[in-house]
Amino acid sequence: MSAGVPLGLLWLRQLAISTHMKLNYSFNRIEPHWFTGELPFPEMHTERVKVRLSGLSSSEFPLFLEIGDLLTYSRPSPPESAVTLLLTYHHRTVPLRTSPPPEDDWYPVHGSPVYGQIRIALPTEAVRQVRGVSSNDHDYELTLEDVELTDVTRRTGA
Repeated sequence: MSAGVPLGLLWLRQLAISTHMKLNYSFNRIEPHWFTGELPFPEMHTERVKVRLSGLSSSEFPLFLEIGDLLTYSRPSPPESAVTLLLTYHHRTVPLRTSPPPEDDWYPVHGSPVYGQIRIALPTEAVRQVRGVSSNDHDYELTLEDVELTDVTRRTGA
């Protein structure tokens, strides 16, 4: 067995076993999984979703905030739909400086958090598991268990 890899709020092990669903994720751009037909929930553009993930990751998957966003897309002819799950994670903290920032320049507040985003292209079987709820901070919930996450981030430079 190899060391645990954090996935969301859970610790997981990288094991050579089959998983229920494969998901691609990226720290920048990702192509959505288009499927024929309409979305299985009311038409929306961006909605808040409470997310729970468990499974395997081929690389380190950051701890993310529990509430994310569902980004939806549609094409009219032939009718196609797609959903991207957008998760936010704490990327780093702005370092403390001993010298004052330059005048008239924007500069982040010392010690403030910097957040990053993870994009997950949801396949049809994941979209079907999105459930509407009545809550103050989110409209949907999505629990995906036994998933295999693959980092498909396009690296720039080098």
